Amino acid sequence: MPEKPYSLTREERLRSKKTIEAVFEEGNSLSCFPFRLLWITCHLENKMPVQAAFMVSKKNFRQAVKRNLLKRRMREAYRKNKGIIYPVLEQKKLNCSLIILYFHTEILNYPIIETNLVKVLRQLVLALEKGTGDPVYQPD
Repeated sequence: MPEKPYSLTREERLRSKKTIEAVFEEGNSLSCFPFRLLWITCHLENKMPVQAAFMVSKKNFRQAVKRNLLKRRMREAYRKNKGIIYPVLEQKKLNCSLIILYFHTEILNYPIIETNLVKVLRQLVLALEKGTGDPVYQPD
């Protein structure tokens, strides 16, 4: 776990274009309404075991204000519940890059978003424990 367990620092955010493209091309996926989670694992020695990005479709939400509202809610729910996936990754000595997509066409309340994000994170933990997310990505 990071030094401040309930923070979402810059190092924990997925910003690398190469890695984002790799997650979309080679990554595994899970769905749990209203989210689709894409992830890829690798054997890296980063400071942070998980890097996450949050995306909302411009097709579904034309106004940036609404997209930003949903991304803020998703980031907050992830920040509070990211501890679910850290123990599994530390046990397997893996790093994980996540992209969480919001694909519903309506703005949901924060409690619904948080509940469903926890469900999808638990699905990710089960997939990692089963070995579905075996390391496939080797960055340059």
